[in-house]
Amino acid sequence: MFDEMSTKPTYRWVILGLGWLVYFSFGMVSSSLPPLVSTIREELDLTFSQFGAVLGAWPLTYIAVAYVEGMLIDRFGIRKSVALAGLLLSLSAFLRSLAWDYVTLFIAVAVFGLGGPMVSIGLPKSIAVWFSGRERGTATGIYITGLAVGSSFALAVTSSLVSHLAGSWRNTFLAYSIGAVLVAGLWYVLGRDSPDIADTNEAVNRTSKDVFREALRNRNVWLVVIVGFAGFMTNHGLRSWLPTVFELQSMTSVEAGVLASVPMLAGMLGSICINRVSAQLTSRKPVLLALLATTGVGILLMGTSSGPVLWAIAIVYGFCSGALLPLLMLVLMDMRDVGKEHMAAAGGLYFTVGEIGGFGGPSIMGYINDRTGSFLPSFVVFSILTEMMLIPTFILEERR
Repeated sequence: MFDEMSTKPTYRWVILGLGWLVYFSFGMVSSSLPPLVSTIREELDLTFSQFGAVLGAWPLTYIAVAYVEGMLIDRFGIRKSVALAGLLLSLSAFLRSLAWDYVTLFIAVAVFGLGGPMVSIGLPKSIAVWFSGRERGTATGIYITGLAVGSSFALAVTSSLVSHLAGSWRNTFLAYSIGAVLVAGLWYVLGRDSPDIADTNEAVNRTSKDVFREALRNRNVWLVVIVGFAGFMTNHGLRSWLPTVFELQSMTSVEAGVLASVPMLAGMLGSICINRVSAQLTSRKPVLLALLATTGVGILLMGTSSGPVLWAIAIVYGFCSGALLPLLMLVLMDMRDVGKEHMAAAGGLYFTVGEIGGFGGPSIMGYINDRTGSFLPSFVVFSILTEMMLIPTFILEERR
């Protein structure tokens, strides 16, 4: 029955809905730790530096396995690979509930990075083979919101609702583990590989090595990768520590979690709006420059503001920063010397280097706080780093 359904054009929307749920699960599990930092850090007796390394553990694993898992997806298919990824996300949450010290918590979070690449590589590939033309852009805009909604959900309700219902932080992770495994099961039962996937895989396998070498030699690709590295560093660092930062400003854990979710929700709106507007322009560079300048200022103001002003800044910062990384991917995609033929290699380089920043951001913030007793210097560093990215963006040649 399902094989017949998978051949029908309407079934691609089922695949899209399942992909949205998988990305929701990804965001939910990845953002479930930051609201509980204070509680876990106190119980396990961890320093800020140690917890910073824990928060960056899954991007570190992501770097190590992304390339290999990309090839595994080509070999075993998207359906099985993404289902396995969902199980690994669930396993990560489950292992967090059992952690008793720094090492075991680090390993538990690192397991998430084993499943992450299969989601972030497999889902876009699924959209590419099930959709075409303008529908592909629409589908991408829809499924990627699952990440923002899942992250915002975890940030907003982990402290205010889930932990109270679960009774402890360990049971909270157990609840998220159950949610993730249910999504993985739903994907495995209802998900399907498109009949066209075999031809796509054969073409990729024939050219991947040569294409990757060309991407490494491309100056403009590296300029985008450098800006992306800074974006990943600040994004992962701030998203991981914002609930704790807000708690240290005398907010309750509930208030801190809700406010930390605001940039994620605003970023979802910013990504949709900015990418749509930029598509109508002959060059995306002016938009990138404006986003970087505004994001850099917003980071600094978030570290120095309070009250209603802080809420307003969180919205503006989230709107701009949320649009930045997806827009960089569109710049890569539209480059004449990249295009669809080289996009997999260029995107792989972008994510691999970017996740180095993803590990560094939370680690740097924890280390700086241990040395200075404040998170403010981290906001200053990230603000300056973001503004410095105006230079590589300015000399970037889009060649659309």
